[in-house]
Amino acid sequence: MSAATTTDCEHDILRQASLDPAAFAWLASKGQWQVAPHLDLLAERLLDVAQGKLKRLLIQMPPRHGKSEFASAHFPSWYLGTFPDRRVILASYEHDFAASWGAKAKDRFAEFGPVLWRLWVKRDKQAADDWQIGGRAGGMVCAGVGGPITGRGADLLIIDDPVKSVGGGRLRDLPGARLELVPRHCLHPTGTRRRHPADPDPVA
Repeated sequence: MSAATTTDCEHDILRQASLDPAAFAWLASKGQWQVAPHLDLLAERLLDVAQGKLKRLLIQMPPRHGKSEFASAHFPSWYLGTFPDRRVILASYEHDFAASWGAKAKDRFAEFGPVLWRLWVKRDKQAADDWQIGGRAGGMVCAGVGGPITGRGADLLIIDDPVKSVGGGRLRDLPGARLELVPRHCLHPTGTRRRHPADPDPVA
């Protein structure tokens, strides 16, 4: 294979990754994230969310099937690269858990943003739970239940595991009640997974 052909192939891979969240996930994970039929369907739905064709998305898949890695780490990074003036909020049952996804999204953006979109993480705003794009209005905020979401609007709101994976109705009731307090104007496209029939649906 000639050097020119290799360069052309690399260019095609980068271009596809800039346009398709699934291709971006494959590239950003160094090929570890692989498209399966259920993830291919999820990629289509997330692309519909990004394009405004789908306002809310409820993701229900078994644990360890790649949904959070895709929807909470790869997709926010791709979304902000595609729409650098938009805002993302990721909420979960606990702050550190939410921030862990924010860190992954930020790291992917820091590595591939300059290559794919000529965008960078802002130097003085790059905390795992609150990072922004340099010279643009976009960025990502992460918070746990009861965290500082109120008053911070979002174009994309992701709710990942709002209920901790333990038994007990009281633990379930508390996050559910607090999630109801999230301002409705923040709830644009939404993704989560119901763990129990009593768990809350995304607020309309």
